[in-house]
Amino acid sequence: MVIVEIATLITRHTGELGIAARFGGEEFTILLHNHGLKKGLDFAEELRHLVRAIRVNTHKGQIRVTASFGVAEVWDIPDIDLTIKLADQALLAAKANGRNQVCAG
Repeated sequence: MVIVEIATLITRHTGELGIAARFGGEEFTILLHNHGLKKGLDFAEELRHLVRAIRVNTHKGQIRVTASFGVAEVWDIPDIDLTIKLADQALLAAKANGRNQVCAG
């Protein structure tokens, strides 16, 4: 239920700004068009606040959700694998630093 709620929120918030996809497990990736690192960090921070504001109804009651984000910038499509690696490292740093935050790679 949480993944569906988060996926809906991410898809709605991303809109025409880029492409969002589930990357595996509880992870999503968003490729934003024409966004540098600063704008990407701002976007992730907005999304983090939106995620924190939702409440998911479960059979055990309502739960709150938080999210950690790793952000990286891609310059050329051949660098996409490196960019994903940098974003993943930034995500791991966000989780290691206490979760519910945005870090850049």
